Amino acid sequence: MHTADRKTVVKVETRRWLLHPGVFALLVVASLLTALLSYAAVMASSGASSDAGAVSIDTTAALGPDSEDPEKLDLAATSIYLLAPLAASLHGVLFAGSELSSGALLNIAVAARRLRTIFAVRALSLVLLSLITGAILTALSIAGLTAGLRQAEVPSLTPEAPLGTVILGGSILYATVAVIAFAAATLLRRWVVVLVALVAYFVVAEPLLASMLSEHASKWLPHVSLGKWVDFEPERRFAFPTMVLALLALVTAVVGTQRDRAAR
Repeated sequence: MHTADRKTVVKVETRRWLLHPGVFALLVVASLLTALLSYAAVMASSGASSDAGAVSIDTTAALGPDSEDPEKLDLAATSIYLLAPLAASLHGVLFAGSELSSGALLNIAVAARRLRTIFAVRALSLVLLSLITGAILTALSIAGLTAGLRQAEVPSLTPEAPLGTVILGGSILYATVAVIAFAAATLLRRWVVVLVALVAYFVVAEPLLASMLSEHASKWLPHVSLGKWVDFEPERRFAFPTMVLALLALVTAVVGTQRDRAAR
């Protein structure tokens, strides 16, 4: 591929994904849901009446005037733990599942020579956008938590609460799951199957595995280990194997695409 052609592909793909309406729609919907879930969790755990309508959350927490920051932040972290992987899975397959809709892919012959460059740009764009999206979702979850605490007349978070650590954790969790989804969908070229499989894993398989394993062993499971990043006192070591595997899968997916052959 000529340098000029490669630059054009990079420019078109980067602009396309940074301005993709589906990405913004996903961000808006996921943000509203995480904020509402955190708010409803506070209402449920404080015994206050919630205006969230059909939203109902069972929680063993009981917030009150003496509740400390870890108990409060745990509600926001739970919202991220539940919703972020589902949104991130959709985010990842969205980037991998539209090979022929890009403005750079004018025909199959051209596409065959540029797939590696295109998917490399998509991968970098995904990592950047998913880190930002995860941070935004976590921040809005904390905002929903704060609004709920105010409504329930429970003291808000103290200035010492490690909000930056929690937001970083949510960002890492979201980005890692998005990368796994992208890599799997790129390698298998069956993004619907990948999305269904990931949702089934997060919702059904991993909770079942966690209940069957010991407390220590369950901490190494991908979703559980990434969720530890969002804790008040994060246990990050458990997540590193999942993060390394996600990175290796991403590199394999990009390298494994059709080689650029224009220069041959």
